[in-house]
Amino acid sequence: SEPSHRGQRARAEALLDRLMANRSANSAPMPYAASVSVGCDSKLLFSSARGDARPGIPASPQTLYRIGSISKQFVATSVVAAI
Repeated sequence: SEPSHRGQRARAEALLDRLMANRSANSAPMPYAASVSVGCDSKLLFSSARGDARPGIPASPQTLYRIGSISKQFVATSVVAAI
């Protein structure tokens, strides 16, 4: 099963790279970063990060982000799913 996990990890890394390349093409005026962690049954399966959390400070899986209003859409989706 380990080779399968490596293939999934490679696809996840490629997806992150594509996400960052698309954002870079839009030349955002502010730093752009993404941190992703995936787990199952209390086991960390994948963790990676791209970009700069702040100018000159690279993002890491442990980077803390200010989420602002983005959490509202996740709460709304959860409520609709529960209904």
